[in-house]
Amino acid sequence: MVEKKNSVILVEIKDRRDEFLLKELIKDGYRAVDIKDATHEIDGFKIYVLSITTNPRRENIELFDKGSMFFSSTLKHVTGDTIKEFKLTHYDYFANEELAVRNAGLTAEGMLALLIENTQASIKDLKILILGYGRVGKASAQILHDNHCFFSVVNRNSIASAEATLIANRSYSFENMPNIIRDYDVIINSVPAVILNSEILHEIKDDTLILDLASLPGGVDMSQLENRNIKVIHALGLPGKFSPLKAAKLIKKVITDKLNSM
Repeated sequence: MVEKKNSVILVEIKDRRDEFLLKELIKDGYRAVDIKDATHEIDGFKIYVLSITTNPRRENIELFDKGSMFFSSTLKHVTGDTIKEFKLTHYDYFANEELAVRNAGLTAEGMLALLIENTQASIKDLKILILGYGRVGKASAQILHDNHCFFSVVNRNSIASAEATLIANRSYSFENMPNIIRDYDVIINSVPAVILNSEILHEIKDDTLILDLASLPGGVDMSQLENRNIKVIHALGLPGKFSPLKAAKLIKKVITDKLNSM
């Protein structure tokens, strides 16, 4: 176990979720500070808590004290050799399945808020198409089902497609998408790849709302939407915008569970 009195947690603040995380750690008795206020003179074992939206690079972690620990989302720009070079220990938030699932649920709540805010009809009168049936796709489907919406799911995995039929009105493979997509008022994309390409976008009717929940670069070829009356919202970081306190508590649990297990 990492003892509270012999350690200091340095929290990167980028959004309200991070602000709440710092407050929650302090409330639980941890010595925690905004990373911007930290100096090398702060004594104790350093635990760097990066924002869940940060993809750290070498120039970021080379500022950490050697032998320290840091939390972040999945490393894309830092190799294992670099971590060893600086004698660091890294923990990935999303290696924790509970956080990944619950965060998907918060993303779906934010999606529902955007759906209501950006449509004129009742959500129960809309025809909605969900692309992908991973964690976010499943959470989006569940919240639409709970609100008695008409929605269909498009997915590649046959087992996931079978699961989708339990709550969705329809379930399709991606091969069917060009033939059915014109029937829908709202498209919710959860696939982190550009699947809404020129061929598919040509079939989408004007006045369609696209809520893209996928990580960068998103799932929409924006270059194909010139002169089209199609609204695209690339909705990143929804838990931090719509439910920052709950999101912070989920992240805090990952951190404190890990520290208590050491």
